[in-house]
Amino acid sequence: MELTLLGTGAPAGLPRPDCPCAACACALGPHARAATSLLVDGALLLDL
Repeated sequence: MELTLLGTGAPAGLPRPDCPCAACACALGPHARAATSLLVDGALLLDL
């Protein structure tokens, strides 16, 4: 079984709406991060 963690930068993803921090300011376009999810064997996506 292969597990891949996706979007582990922050629980809600980056950038967070109305957040003034430097991490959110830099997380735009291709640097944006999705909310945390888990990909199992490249076929099953668990987005809890």
